[in-house]
Amino acid sequence: MQLKVIFAGILVSIIFGFSFLFTKNALDYVSPLTFLSYRFCIAFLFFMILLVSGVIKLGKKPYWKLFALILFQPVLYFIFETYGVQRINSSEAGMIIALIPVVVNVLAAFMLKEKGDLFHYILVGTGFLGVVLINRF
Repeated sequence: MQLKVIFAGILVSIIFGFSFLFTKNALDYVSPLTFLSYRFCIAFLFFMILLVSGVIKLGKKPYWKLFALILFQPVLYFIFETYGVQRINSSEAGMIIALIPVVVNVLAAFMLKEKGDLFHYILVGTGFLGVVLINRF
């Protein structure tokens, strides 16, 4: 089981990393909103296939409470990301995205009074440093 989790994490990271490159290339041919419509349509089709096949099961829960999350995470995030990637190169976008864990940890410490251990902060810093080193060389 642990090997599957590690492999899944590596695969997700690879797909996420290449998404900036693919987005940048796709934006040479279509507008950002057209690209997003294709992206959301494909995601919707895959979700419906998983839902119909029974891989994903939705219960009767109050999903309307997640409206703010639905608005900010996939919708606004992808709109801003796509327009941003259109204006800068994909390696710079990767470095900006790599800052997300750093900013989240800083905000969590100040706003939520969360305290991580030293090992956690070392791993977050190492991840960001790795992205910077990959983009510099």
